[in-house]
Amino acid sequence: MQMNEMPSIGATLTYGEAIEAYDRFERTMLEKAYGAELLPAVGLYDLLWQLESLAQKFGIEGKGAFSRLKREIRSFSVLEREDCPR
Repeated sequence: MQMNEMPSIGATLTYGEAIEAYDRFERTMLEKAYGAELLPAVGLYDLLWQLESLAQKFGIEGKGAFSRLKREIRSFSVLEREDCPR
């Protein structure tokens, strides 16, 4: 299967092939929704959401180093969006 091909319905895939196919599908949909130039910011927001979920799970969401990390990620993603041509 070529890297840009999607598997046909009912195709049998290994877990690795299925994950790669899903990653390609997700990237394609995100590019259509946000544009290729904004994908890094989308990825940062996804990372931030995952970190916030874990922080809540372990009860550290308002603690010093984690709060600073969130601020830095948010400021970087805002800078990233401002640098992108529209």
